[in-house]
Amino acid sequence: MKKLNFHTVSAYLPNILVGMLVVGVLAFIGIFFSAGSASVATWTDLGLRLTYLYCIAATMLIIGFAVHHLIQTWRESKGMIFGVLGLVLVWIVSRIISSGKLEGASPKLLEQLQENYGAGTSSMVASVEASLYTLYVLILVAVGSLLYAGVSKFIKK
Repeated sequence: MKKLNFHTVSAYLPNILVGMLVVGVLAFIGIFFSAGSASVATWTDLGLRLTYLYCIAATMLIIGFAVHHLIQTWRESKGMIFGVLGLVLVWIVSRIISSGKLEGASPKLLEQLQENYGAGTSSMVASVEASLYTLYVLILVAVGSLLYAGVSKFIKK
């Protein structure tokens, strides 16, 4: 019996994907040729479940390949890992400094938010505010990196 490792799984990957496609096509044909009992809800339900299945499979494959690559190239991947940790740190700091209050918003907007989102309004506003702070910091880092690269290139000449 073959030892099951990453390379044997990746060798069978095209067969697995074709099998998933065949399952989807067979389900589609089965509903299409059923005796008039297939409703729009059945089609939608089937499509939704197949989409969930394919998204879960794709996510598992992406994470699996990424983890496998990180394990095999640990020393070369340190910079990338530090970059991801830096992004997470920036988001955490942004989330901590965000207030979650809508200052200066119209009462009508506040009423609509409360009606649509209920008790989660403050949390939602804090998440949006933290995301904006993260965006601002990342834009500043990008512009700073470009300026640093330009100035250092200019100085070397």
